[in-house]
Amino acid sequence: MKQLLIFFFLLVLALGINLHQLPLPDPLQQTISITVTGAVKSPGIREVPLHATVQEVLEQTELLDNADTSSLNPLLILHDQDYLAIPAQQPSAAPAKVSINTGTVEQLATLKGIGPKTAEKIVAYRQEHGLFQQLDELKQVSGIGDSKYEAIKDQICL
Repeated sequence: MKQLLIFFFLLVLALGINLHQLPLPDPLQQTISITVTGAVKSPGIREVPLHATVQEVLEQTELLDNADTSSLNPLLILHDQDYLAIPAQQPSAAPAKVSINTGTVEQLATLKGIGPKTAEKIVAYRQEHGLFQQLDELKQVSGIGDSKYEAIKDQICL
């Protein structure tokens, strides 16, 4: 009886197997298709030689000025129907502004035309008179006139 159950189990298992032929790649295929997108002048599908690398595709592709290929592995071998996205460079962040209310002497001294002595005067003025309420109040500090204020006004905040 045990042998009969095993036989039926194996028969059901054998009948459940899909015997369709598996699709195999064409051994005579000499090119592959890849999709190139991102920071390129003409994104789309490219036909490239079998075993082409990312570097070979980059050499054949016209990149935009802001293309950033530093994160791509140039030696990576591409396969049929791969997707190659060329990233664009991120705009560099504007330099952080220096707070005239909380900036240290060292931070204030990084401003154009403000040296350590003037930075110390700003901190001393702030300690004596309290926090600045408006940016142009900075002109009340000895050594900071209209021209020096105009030179740094885009670099400071409250």
